[in-house]
Amino acid sequence: MRRTLQRSCTACAKSKHRCDLQTPKCSRCTERRSKCVYINQPLPTTTARPIASPGRLEMFMISSSTSVDPFDTYPATDLPRTRVQKLIFHFLSKITFQYYPWDLNPSSNPFFVSWWPLALADPALFYVSLQTACLDDEFHAKKGFPHSELLMRDAVSLIGRKIEDPELAFQDATTDAVVTMAAIEHGKGNYEVANMHVDAVKRMVRVRGGLAKVRSSSLLTSRMVPWVSMLVRQSPQFDRDEDFENVHGINPLPTQHLSTEMMSLVMLSDLIDMDLDMELKEVIINIRIVFRHSQLSTTPLSTVELQDLVGFVLHSILRLPHSDHAATLTECVRAALAIYMILLHGSTYYSHTAMLATIVLQLQRQLDGFLPTSAIPDALHIWLCSMGLVGSMGMDTHNWFAEKCLAASAVIIGIKWSAVIALLEEVVWLPDTMCDTMFHQAWLSILESNSGISSLEVSSTLTAR
Repeated sequence: MRRTLQRSCTACAKSKHRCDLQTPKCSRCTERRSKCVYINQPLPTTTARPIASPGRLEMFMISSSTSVDPFDTYPATDLPRTRVQKLIFHFLSKITFQYYPWDLNPSSNPFFVSWWPLALADPALFYVSLQTACLDDEFHAKKGFPHSELLMRDAVSLIGRKIEDPELAFQDATTDAVVTMAAIEHGKGNYEVANMHVDAVKRMVRVRGGLAKVRSSSLLTSRMVPWVSMLVRQSPQFDRDEDFENVHGINPLPTQHLSTEMMSLVMLSDLIDMDLDMELKEVIINIRIVFRHSQLSTTPLSTVELQDLVGFVLHSILRLPHSDHAATLTECVRAALAIYMILLHGSTYYSHTAMLATIVLQLQRQLDGFLPTSAIPDALHIWLCSMGLVGSMGMDTHNWFAEKCLAASAVIIGIKWSAVIALLEEVVWLPDTMCDTMFHQAWLSILESNSGISSLEVSSTLTAR
């Protein structure tokens, strides 16, 4: 029989009151002169446990009908209680929103409503969750990683036991714990261990019957697993689902099958003349159809639909055969489109920095070999350089892309931000997304520089006359 994780005495648990876990009787049972029975004997203590403030408790509302006090029902650990409580608060107030920045509302954020209840009921996932908070906390404190190493040791042990149990090995909580361990190890630079965890989670999904089976159990897990696995390996680890029948594949959007209905609304003439791989053309057509459908529809593309689209597109274009040596338009567009998709998705689930940096370097190498000898339309030229400009933010390659954008915009007389947007929309662009501001700010500096150069050139011309 599975052991319950309840720590409160049975009387407090039944009446849904907070139990202070005093022994041999809690304070409430002592005051009421009632029998006090613990299913799990609490750790020895001589003082009452700290009580969370009402403001904090409001943050931990899991739904309109159920509230969970994480300071009362979490699995036991070897860390001091006050330390565990601080890590819980750190996870729920910061890490949760780093994992899922699309939704800052605790009542609907999937790591509140889906992940956290699983963690409270599963010691392995609870330890892994605490460790992500602990790593972040100790990293900023710069005093070593004593607690995170302790949590890691215990998490590995607990996950190992679950994997050995056929009934526990393929639960959502186990899958979530293993894929998170892959991200943690990758972030620490332990790439071999991270790859081992990715292999393990792929086996779990396969044994469970594929991503479709996982989706029927947990949408969060089904989206997180392929995304984190791809970021860790820097290449897709799952097939794409072409017809909604491949249970192992990445799920496409229903609107991607509206080609015959929407074809007249999408600009295709420019693609016909482009020297692009046919499969890449088909992907771009589908993206344009989805984006156009979203703009015309009374129900625009939702957050989860956009995430699904990004996952499907990346698992499509990154699997296409390519050459690292041939500087072709197909390779330029493939890399730029991958950058845009990653920017649209954002840092959800795990940081995309490493994979983004790799693709940015690929785009730089391809553009460097392609642009000097090729004339391409203004819209595509601006679009390619723009993806590199924003994707390379904070990287050594940023100045290179800034120079390319400056050169490209200099030949377009009177170009403004509205004109840049119009050119981007001619290729692939979805308005009103979280990354719009990044493109706007990046281009403002380019346009200001371009204006300065133009003024200088005019002044020089007048002086010469």
